[in-house]
Amino acid sequence: MPYIAKVSVSSQWTPLETLLNVTFASGSTYSIQAFDSSCVRLCNSTTVPTDPEDGECIKNLMQAIYSPDSGTLYVKKGATIPATVAVSKIG
Repeated sequence: MPYIAKVSVSSQWTPLETLLNVTFASGSTYSIQAFDSSCVRLCNSTTVPTDPEDGECIKNLMQAIYSPDSGTLYVKKGATIPATVAVSKIG
């Protein structure tokens, strides 16, 4: 599982690719794991999400699996405390 990076997540919806400074490869699969005590919202969308509660929430070492499609994976912290995710390519 090639590790890509660990990044801090802001309180604004931001493409995860922008935070990582990478481009997710079509046909690949990625693991996104929230660090302990982190609360992170993920939303795959063709436009920037407008609601702070859009998408799904991962926290406290939870993992999400992501395969790129026609949308963009946006992330934001889901609470006022700092949030960090680690991303690895798994397939």
